[in-house]
Amino acid sequence: MTSPSTISDSTAGAEMHGLAKKLFPICRSLTGDGVRRVLKLPESVDLEVGGMGSIPGWDSLAHIDILLNLERDFGITIPSYEMEKTYTFHALVELIAEIRDTERRSLE
Repeated sequence: MTSPSTISDSTAGAEMHGLAKKLFPICRSLTGDGVRRVLKLPESVDLEVGGMGSIPGWDSLAHIDILLNLERDFGITIPSYEMEKTYTFHALVELIAEIRDTERRSLE
C-alpha cells in the first residue's frame, strides 16, 4: 500500500477500488447473506458492535448455524478449535479473512 503522502488523485481511486474489491466478498456475505440470513435480521440491526448474546437471536444454536453457513458460502472449513473464538461479528470477519489468506498463500 502506498503511504498517504505519496498518493496522487489518479492512483487513490484505483487503490481504493482494489481494497474494496478485496474486502467486499467478506463483508457482503457476512452482513448480507451470512449472519443476517441465519438470524433473519433487518439491515437496521448493527452487526459491527455485537455478537452472541447482544444481537437478537444469536445464541449457541444459531452460532453453529452461522458457522456452517459461512463454511458453505466461502467453501472453507472452520477448525473446531477456532469456533469457540468467534462469538463476535468482528471475530468472524477476522477468522474468515485469515482462513482465506492462508488458503490463498498455500496455492501460490
